[in-house]
Amino acid sequence: MTDGAATQVAHVLVAADKFKGSLTAVQVAERVTAGLRRVVPELTVETLPVADGGDGTVAAAVAAGFERREVQVTGPLGEPVTAAYALRGTTAVVEMAEASGLQLLPAGVFAPLT
Repeated sequence: MTDGAATQVAHVLVAADKFKGSLTAVQVAERVTAGLRRVVPELTVETLPVADGGDGTVAAAVAAGFERREVQVTGPLGEPVTAAYALRGTTAVVEMAEASGLQLLPAGVFAPLT
C-alpha cells in the first residue's frame, strides 16, 4: 500500500484429506502450503490434516497431536494383524481400516467371510 497503512497478510487454513493411492493428508497439506507460499511468500498458513473416518484417520489424528499406538488384533481373514490407533489422554481414535480394511485382503477379494 502506498498510503502508509499497514499491509494485511492473509491467513489460510489448509484442511486436506488424503489423495488415495498417492499422497497422505499430511503430504497434501505440505504440498498445498508450498504452492501457496511460492505465490505469496508472506502468507500465514496453518495446516490441519483431516480424514473421513476411513484409512488415513489415525495418521490425521497423529498429525493433530495424538500419539500413535499399535496392537495385535484379528484381521478380516481371522489371522493376527498389527493395527494402529491414536491416543491423547483418555481419547482414542480407532480406524477400522487398520484392522479390517481392503488393503489386508488378497487382490479382488471384497467379502472375506462369504
